[in-house]
Amino acid sequence: CVLKGGGKEKSDDEEQRLSYLKTLLCKEVASRVGRGLRAVDKMVFALVLAKVATGQNALDETKEGLSTGDITVMIEEAFGVNFPWIGKGLNNLKEVTFQDITSTVPLLLCSAPGHDVSGRVEAMAKSESKELLSVAMGSAEGYRTAENFIATASKKRYL
Repeated sequence: CVLKGGGKEKSDDEEQRLSYLKTLLCKEVASRVGRGLRAVDKMVFALVLAKVATGQNALDETKEGLSTGDITVMIEEAFGVNFPWIGKGLNNLKEVTFQDITSTVPLLLCSAPGHDVSGRVEAMAKSESKELLSVAMGSAEGYRTAENFIATASKKRYL
C-alpha cells in the first residue's frame, strides 16, 4: 500500500519524493484496478497511468498498428519491468490477504460467470488455519447473511 511505503519517500528533495510517491500510487492503482480489467483494457489503463506519471503521452509519438509487445515495452519503459499493470490475481491472494486487507480495507472477489474462485480462497484459509465465512451476494438472502456475518465478526473483534 502506498501509505505503508518502504521509507524512500522521506527524501529531503521534494521533487524526488513526489516522483517516488507518484510511482507508488500508480503501482497500487494498477495492481488493484488491473485485476478487474480485460487484457486490452489493462494495457490502455497502464498507458493512461504512464501519462499521469510522466506527463507524456507515449502514443503521441507512435504510429498506428502497435503490437501488444510494443505496448508492453512502453509500459515497462515508463515504470520498469516489475510494474504490476496486469493486476494482482489469485496468485497474489495470500499476499493481498495478509498485507492489504484490514478491518477498514475489505476484499471483494468478483469472477466471470461459471468461474468460482471460492474453492481457492477456502483452501488458503484452511492451510493458514483461519476461520472463513463466505456468502454469495446474488440475492437478498445473501445480503442478510453477509450483514449477520459482519455483526458476528464485529462482536468477536474480528473486524
